[in-house]
Amino acid sequence: MAIFTKYDPDQLNQFVDEAPLPTVYREIAGLEAYLKTNKKDHEAHYALALFLIRLKQNAKAMEHLDAAHKLQRSSQVILRALAEITINEANNYKRGLIYLKRLSQMVDNKVQAYIEMAKCHIHLHQADEALAILEKAERKAPNTAAIYVSKADAYQLTGDADAAEAALQRARELGARAQFGGNLARAGKESNIEEILSELERLKGHDSVGGLHNAAAEYYDKAGDFDKAFEHYKACNENSKGKYTQEQLLTGFRNVREAFNPSFYLSHKHLGTSFDKFIFIVGMPRSGTTLTEAILAAHPQIEDRGEIGFGGDFQMLHGMFEEVPESLRSMQDSFARKMSKLPDQEFRALLQVYFNKMGVVKDQQVMLVDKMPHNFLTVGLIATMFPKSKVIFCRRHPMDVSLSCYKQNFNEYHQSYCSDLKTLGLYYYQFWKLMEYWKDTAPIEIHDIFYEDLVQNTELVARGMIEHVGLEWDPACLDHTKTQKTVATASAWQVRQPVYTDSMMKWKKYGDNLKPLETILAPLNKQYEEELGAKSK
Repeated sequence: MAIFTKYDPDQLNQFVDEAPLPTVYREIAGLEAYLKTNKKDHEAHYALALFLIRLKQNAKAMEHLDAAHKLQRSSQVILRALAEITINEANNYKRGLIYLKRLSQMVDNKVQAYIEMAKCHIHLHQADEALAILEKAERKAPNTAAIYVSKADAYQLTGDADAAEAALQRARELGARAQFGGNLARAGKESNIEEILSELERLKGHDSVGGLHNAAAEYYDKAGDFDKAFEHYKACNENSKGKYTQEQLLTGFRNVREAFNPSFYLSHKHLGTSFDKFIFIVGMPRSGTTLTEAILAAHPQIEDRGEIGFGGDFQMLHGMFEEVPESLRSMQDSFARKMSKLPDQEFRALLQVYFNKMGVVKDQQVMLVDKMPHNFLTVGLIATMFPKSKVIFCRRHPMDVSLSCYKQNFNEYHQSYCSDLKTLGLYYYQFWKLMEYWKDTAPIEIHDIFYEDLVQNTELVARGMIEHVGLEWDPACLDHTKTQKTVATASAWQVRQPVYTDSMMKWKKYGDNLKPLETILAPLNKQYEEELGAKSK
């Protein structure tokens, strides 16, 4: 290959990671020029993809990785990179499974591929499939701690806390101590605080103690020592790494508002379908979305599909988080411009993929729930493609929901906005403004429910939701804890418990620890309390 013959292929990743930005831009320009006349050079496509990933231009990177894979299907390196970006950046777990399955057939050591496949199944709420493939991994490498950590996550989906605890105990015996505390807490089991603190001391300086800090924080929170709890929550978050910068996240909100406007809806009205069986539950994580889903799914005419998500990866791949300065827009389209120029077939392909993910059948009768909270970023796309769908917006006091997010040991995407209070406050503020924007502009009805109202007046709120989706009331909705569902979120254990009100106004117990957050959210707190008060009258 002309451009990279001077580099050892084994050192390419290191070169890309360490190259100064001017060098990165220069190499990208050179590779793009080279590929215009050398389209079948898989090494060039692969190298260009790595540089694009460095700049977070993941949509273009995926195109070149896909091209490289088609040209050189026997390359494990290319296939592994394609699987990683598909799963970690596009959050397309079904497609990622396809790549991982191919990879498992190519490599001698299949265990890691099996573990990654199991993680995809867990994200897709497929606990049985995850456990089956982990059994295969266990037979090949019974002393691999990561297998049992993933088994615990799979058992957590099923609500089997005892099996989850047993798997975690085995993982702990094999050395996965830094993960033990957090996973045990998620399984709904009490933690041994002396053991956790001992492990934190032993692993001081280790880069994977977030779960232990989180477990310690949960212990102190339950014990009523909120200053000590906050100390550990803060340590957990400081130990976490987000996928996106604060600026990228805020850019995402601006881009979405700019792209989906009345003009867009008018010019794309012909894309709207008559399908009316989807229910989208949106809101911040920890706002009651899982409880809302459980109540709805207890109705005999409603089925839940978990957190599928519509259009999030589609928008990300077209640059939702990418800022294009005005000075460069003559050379590179903004996100809004890309959305307006996309051919109809791309939107229709997105629609068909979603129908498949949701398991839509011919003459679909029951309604289907997608409980992906971050569908709040794609309400414009939902309104365009499914104008007859139902949207339920889960709301909770800004301070309570933000604190609850801060307390969760989330994945990289959520850690991007949850790991410090200022960023969390700014993110929530933009979320609030975006939901107001959708209500003002999106051609779709949005039904608000308040968490505080839901837990205190469950039947009244539940009846309102069922009426909103166009069904007759069924008392089974009030007996949702007996409905056997698979829940793959931080609420997996809690949703199987009766409705409690002890999490309301929890934020006040943390006092001045939350001042940076309270300062940003003060006007929204006041507005929310006024709206909730008016609704209660």
